[in-house]
Amino acid sequence: MTKGNLGRLMSMVNSFHRNGFLDTFKILLGFAFVKKGMSNVITSKSNPKVLVRRNTSDLAVYRQIFMDGEYDLITIDDPKVIIDAGANIGLFTLAMNQKYPNAKFYCIEPMKDNFGMLSKNLACVESKDLIFGALWSDSEQLSFKEDAMGQWGFRVQRGNNDASISALSMDNLMNQYKIAEIDILKIDIEGSEKEVFSKNTDWLNNVKVLVIEVHDYLLEGCAQNVFGAIGRYGDYKFSISGENLVFDRR
Repeated sequence: MTKGNLGRLMSMVNSFHRNGFLDTFKILLGFAFVKKGMSNVITSKSNPKVLVRRNTSDLAVYRQIFMDGEYDLITIDDPKVIIDAGANIGLFTLAMNQKYPNAKFYCIEPMKDNFGMLSKNLACVESKDLIFGALWSDSEQLSFKEDAMGQWGFRVQRGNNDASISALSMDNLMNQYKIAEIDILKIDIEGSEKEVFSKNTDWLNNVKVLVIEVHDYLLEGCAQNVFGAIGRYGDYKFSISGENLVFDRR
């Protein structure tokens, strides 16, 4: 059995425990229809309609979140503010909205195609702000890197004449939307975390739970900057959930 097949088998087993047999069957049937180009919708009991794209990373992300339950261990009492930086097509926010329907969500996504899917998938989320842009250390204009890897792995950079992406810092985001405290901050921004955590990180004092995927394989120094910045702002509980590092400062 190949590594890929083993991973899919484990996802199916995880989903049986998480979602039950019938819901897992519906999800797998949806996967089959999408792969054959017969549908672009995955349905389940908890998510009646999730739009995905064929031949992209969408199904893999869906599998991680709704079958493997990658974010299930993230729990917090009655969160008011949840930020999804690198929101992609909105699947993390959908998962958190299942658990915390009364939270306010702020979703940041700089890629146009992803943002369009994000807007459609989160139509059911009542309290949200969708932000077309990229998280960075300062508010400035950025551009996509030429070594982008599609809808899942694109990267942004500064210093390019074709800069067309509006970037905002955490300070700017919090000031603009009058956010005093962040209950859950999820960051998955394909190496840009190195820049975000390089300076101007006092906002960490206002974050209860940080969930972040670091990408040293794309850009060396990401983990060093993340751990270095967090270590300056008091004690935290550290754990790993799937591909994510979880820092709990409650």
